[in-house]
Amino acid sequence: MACISLIVSMGIYYAFRTTFKHVEGGKKSVATTTATNNVDEVELSPADTKKRIQALVLVFTVVVFFLDGFPSKRSYSHILCKRLHA
Repeated sequence: MACISLIVSMGIYYAFRTTFKHVEGGKKSVATTTATNNVDEVELSPADTKKRIQALVLVFTVVVFFLDGFPSKRSYSHILCKRLHA
């Protein structure tokens, strides 16, 4: 199922690739180039970067434990519990 989803996603990507060439780094117009040169980019400090990475790790951990709460016949915890209670 995951393979089919991947193939469909790749098909959608290649079908609509021309609509977002400007995002991928395609040809830029003169107006776009001068507009982006005038924009001040804010670079994060190492402390801010560390805080963002910690937040991402915490969110990932919460998602893993949330999804682990749903029972599955193929999960290791289901097999382990079955053996312990048999």
